[in-house]
Amino acid sequence: MIDCFKQDVDWAVDYLGDIICNSQLSEAAVENERDCILSETQHVEENKQEFIMDNLHYTSYRYNSLGYPILGDGENIKNKIDRKMIVDFKETN
Repeated sequence: MIDCFKQDVDWAVDYLGDIICNSQLSEAAVENERDCILSETQHVEENKQEFIMDNLHYTSYRYNSLGYPILGDGENIKNKIDRKMIVDFKETN
């Protein structure tokens, strides 16, 4: 989500569009982001309140995507998602 002043909406849309359409997605950047996500995931698991809220959402919305953790599944982040998968997804969507 991005907040901006009314007069900056055009700039904000252009900025977000540029990020989405012109991302370089270097291998180093993908690995750096993977490390950041895994670090945040570990923080959530160590924070009892966040851990409980994630599990509450999972239990409440188990059969809906609302039950998925915001950061994703740690095993998928570690072992399954790579640069090629991201590029392929971006090109087909």
